[in-house]
Amino acid sequence: MASESNCKDCGTPIKWQNRDGRWIPLDPRSDRRHTCQLDQKCEGCGAPFKGANWMKVCPACYKRDSAGGRNGPAAETRPAREPERLAPGPRGQEDDVPF
Repeated sequence: MASESNCKDCGTPIKWQNRDGRWIPLDPRSDRRHTCQLDQKCEGCGAPFKGANWMKVCPACYKRDSAGGRNGPAAETRPAREPERLAPGPRGQEDDVPF
């Protein structure tokens, strides 16, 4: 069962469909998920994009920021100091290693 209304953000006609207990907004002509077509400017990269008035970043920045909770490529890391070299000793005493 679907009901029809208008999008509260952009005002275009939408229909609602219950899928697996969740109401999904759909474009009535194509039955695809509704996407608001308001002109927005991304706060992350400054690129223009189409979306609801509550969207602050473009889909590319959202995807980048959501990937592992980091921005941009991973930084190369180096140890703070060289590892301590242990003096050779008798075998079988690995539990005596000072950490």
